[in-house]
Amino acid sequence: MTQLDLCRETPKNPTACALLLPFPIARRRKLILKTVSTILARKTTEGQQSYWTNTINKLGAELRRYGADQAEVDRQLQAFYFAVSAELSRATHQQPGGAA
Repeated sequence: MTQLDLCRETPKNPTACALLLPFPIARRRKLILKTVSTILARKTTEGQQSYWTNTINKLGAELRRYGADQAEVDRQLQAFYFAVSAELSRATHQQPGGAA
């Protein structure tokens, strides 16, 4: 069995190549929850910002290793930002005992 060649030459685009991401980062639930819990555990705004910056830099580097161009990296990181923001909002506005 041979591996499928996703990079092929076509008449319109001589270097058409598919980008395969193992899983979009905004859908990585465990990563989102870990990021939120770590941000909330940081005592200072500077610590929170430092952790966030490091996380985003690592994820961007991971996406570039998979072959994503800068536009795709930006889209993925923006979606991750919205997912983390939504989870932070849920975590900080949740009533004790689960009542809404």
